[in-house]
Amino acid sequence: MKPIIKELENIKKDGGLNIEGRKLPLEVYLCADWKFLALVLGLNAANSEYFCIWCLARKCERSNLNINWNEFLRTLDKLRGGKCLDHLCTKRHKHGVKEATILSSTIFSLDRIILDELHQMLRIMDLLMNFVSEYAVRQKRAHLLTQICACIGVEYKQIESGQKGKKAEWSPLDGNQHRVLLLMFDKEERLDKILAGHKKLQTMKEIWKLYREINTYLHSEDPLHDNCSIKKVSQYEQKVGHFVNLVRETLGKKKVTPYLHALVAHVPSMIRMHRNIAQFSCSSQELKHFNQNRVFNNQVQPQRAAEQILQVEHRRYWNICHPDAFQGDLGKKRRRNGECSPMDNYKKKQRI
Repeated sequence: MKPIIKELENIKKDGGLNIEGRKLPLEVYLCADWKFLALVLGLNAANSEYFCIWCLARKCERSNLNINWNEFLRTLDKLRGGKCLDHLCTKRHKHGVKEATILSSTIFSLDRIILDELHQMLRIMDLLMNFVSEYAVRQKRAHLLTQICACIGVEYKQIESGQKGKKAEWSPLDGNQHRVLLLMFDKEERLDKILAGHKKLQTMKEIWKLYREINTYLHSEDPLHDNCSIKKVSQYEQKVGHFVNLVRETLGKKKVTPYLHALVAHVPSMIRMHRNIAQFSCSSQELKHFNQNRVFNNQVQPQRAAEQILQVEHRRYWNICHPDAFQGDLGKKRRRNGECSPMDNYKKKQRI
């Protein structure tokens, strides 16, 4: 990333980006999954003692909602921060910093490093679905869970590992499938059928409803579109605090993940500063990466992978720009060959 950082530094010195004689002001933000952010900042992984990218929270303090972590923030110039809550802490304590960051403080600051709303949703939904699927397997309702998911257009089934003594794994879910489950899984008594007999069924339904409201708020175009912005963020803080408390009581303290900590401790500040963190989402890049991986794994000649990926993307873009090309005899021939127009894909999504 050093050439990219150097180019950004030059743009910063010039006061903006020059395009055809016009100077456009440029503001630099960084949004990615937790692993990438930790790597570029030179911090330890999310499962380490000092895990947080933005503050000096320890692993044992992730589930503590009574601490104001804004008093223990890191800075890009001083990622080690100051004194943490550990009574043995000294000025020489590294606080999870293992090497120097490659980011320049002249371009970036930690308040412009944003939590990705897509990855937080994926990891938290994985947490909830793991709880549901483990109970379904114990109660011999795995087939019922697969059927219920199929009814709402989500393929979720057990895959045998083929190794003796190793448990079967559940098929991975993408972002759209997670969103469908979040919106529809707790309705029409679907969750009741899977968790029937569980003493925390009602609590789990409340957790599901709360997280749906939280995710809808984070994913909205402009969470602070009216004059009640302070009130809205305060309501969000109360709701997400209650949500994390329920997760801690229902699933255990160890299930309060770094994403849940950031959702409570740092996302409210991000919303106040940037109004809308969904605008920084990595969903489009993740979709592009998923499509490119699918092309790479399906193609015959690995040495031509980059060329074939570009060809496929060009054809898809051409199809979007020329929807009439799927009309008439040529359209029938293309459909026989397995091609779909953008309208066909839209209709499939509507049926789901």
